[in-house]
Amino acid sequence: MTGVQTCALPIYVIQLVGVPEARVRTVYLGIDRDRFRPPSAEERLVARHAIGGRADRPRVAFVGALVDRRKGFDVLYAAWKALCSSASWDADLVVTGAGAELDTWRARAESDKLADRIRFLGFRRDMPLVLGACDALVAPTRYEAYGMGVHEALCCGLPALVTSSAGIAERYPESLRGLLIDDPESSEALAASLRRWRDHAGALR
Repeated sequence: MTGVQTCALPIYVIQLVGVPEARVRTVYLGIDRDRFRPPSAEERLVARHAIGGRADRPRVAFVGALVDRRKGFDVLYAAWKALCSSASWDADLVVTGAGAELDTWRARAESDKLADRIRFLGFRRDMPLVLGACDALVAPTRYEAYGMGVHEALCCGLPALVTSSAGIAERYPESLRGLLIDDPESSEALAASLRRWRDHAGALR
């Protein structure tokens, strides 16, 4: 029987279970390509209007439940706060996801005067529309077996910054290695990565 695993797991199948390496195949998660695809110019305009906010600013998406710190939103928030302290930073953050910490983060953004730079959309079922309205995605996760949100963003034509230890990172070609986040605990490193994206946004997209 052929061993079928995803991402970095084949090594365990080979070493611990004893399946011959030649019989192991990695099968990555699939996606609906009719839903998750680069939007047309008209679809993009409709999407940007639908989620609101300032249409003249680039938008970076974060997708993840706000129930604990696994997705790294706390590090992203610190990085975004630092970036917004500079007049040169012109992007807004669009946060999609619900959870026990959602109201806490909303209140913190209000207190830090970041309510106009970080928009909390809550839980959404229309992710193709949300991604179609954005210019990049950031996923500074502390642990991610794969990363379906990153997969969806890439299929929509968005540069996706993701932790290098996430399973999906092994699918990044050398030309996109600059989008990988090596230290998910460092808000300074994440801010630097976001600045690099902004400086090369056109080429990366």
